[in-house]
Amino acid sequence: MFVVFNSTEASRASLVSETLLKLHFWVPPLSNPPTPPPPPPPTAPPISCHVDEAARHPSEELTENATDGGIAKGSTIGILLDFSRRIMIFLINDEQQGPVAFEGLEGVYYPAISINRNVQVTLHTGLPIPDFYTPGEADPTGSVC
Repeated sequence: MFVVFNSTEASRASLVSETLLKLHFWVPPLSNPPTPPPPPPPTAPPISCHVDEAARHPSEELTENATDGGIAKGSTIGILLDFSRRIMIFLINDEQQGPVAFEGLEGVYYPAISINRNVQVTLHTGLPIPDFYTPGEADPTGSVC
């Protein structure tokens, strides 16, 4: 899904969909002193969504948890950042995709999207919070609803 690094080096993270779009975040350098090595990648495997089997990436690593048919023409891909709880979740057509994707987020994030040719994307920012989600302080039980 994403690989997020919090370090002083520029780092890259991406959500992969080989046929439709890729979402990327670039984290710029924050200081000039010598930088420590980046932390190891998260233990959760990457997740990708594809329209069909032909769209799968040749790397098993990227397709291990793939979802066929999850994204199609007209789909809405949502990214919900809750800075009070310091979490990020992903949605497709207003349905949460898996558990909380990232916890303990801090810093600045710069969204970017790359797509294949002949694909159109419309960006909508500042949308209302989905009905199922209750923003606020971190819930000790781990529920976001």
